Amino acid sequence: MDISKKMRKKAKEKTYTTIHRNFNGVNETFDFIFIIDVIHLITDINLLAKKLHIRCNNGAKIAIVTKSQEQIRNRKYINDFFPKITEKDLKRYREIDMLIEAFQDVGFECHKSEEYKENTDRKIDLNFLDNVRNKCFSMFELIHEDDFNEGIRKLEEALNKAGGTITEQYTGKTILFFSKIGQNTGKSLPAKKGYPLPKKKPITNTKRNR
Repeated sequence: MDISKKMRKKAKEKTYTTIHRNFNGVNETFDFIFIIDVIHLITDINLLAKKLHIRCNNGAKIAIVTKSQEQIRNRKYINDFFPKITEKDLKRYREIDMLIEAFQDVGFECHKSEEYKENTDRKIDLNFLDNVRNKCFSMFELIHEDDFNEGIRKLEEALNKAGGTITEQYTGKTILFFSKIGQNTGKSLPAKKGYPLPKKKPITNTKRNR
């Protein structure tokens, strides 16, 4: 399921599964749902959780990949050169506990909340600067053009002083793992208040940074 027509087209080239734009008209139920880098775009998390609960079979698993507010605050080049993006992202990205509670309220159980961090540094170089200039990352569309241009100016200045490359630690993402308990009634179940989250431990992976 993807709102982007181009992404749905690419998905159809790789699978025989039907690809939908949204939940409207969808009759299938699912055993596994993977949500990556999109939960912050949802304005009503509680409604999403209810719809997912209806579309999940009993025992179905959900994995949500997002960023915690702490991880957002630690994004060095964004915070240093484009602070307005950080301001907006802190409003868009919910606290992890809030996400967990929303899904628990409708009958999901949270098994794990884990920080995912690759043991690599992110290189900010001239090629990266070109991507920023071209707004290859959608977050740059969030801010006023004056703030964007000022950030470009500061980033260019910093790269010149650093000899063309700035290195920063990758702040990583947070992964939430849920499973469905209860029936497909579409009604909210009592929240499991005070769910004890496990201690966050970084894990390694060889995949490239997003």
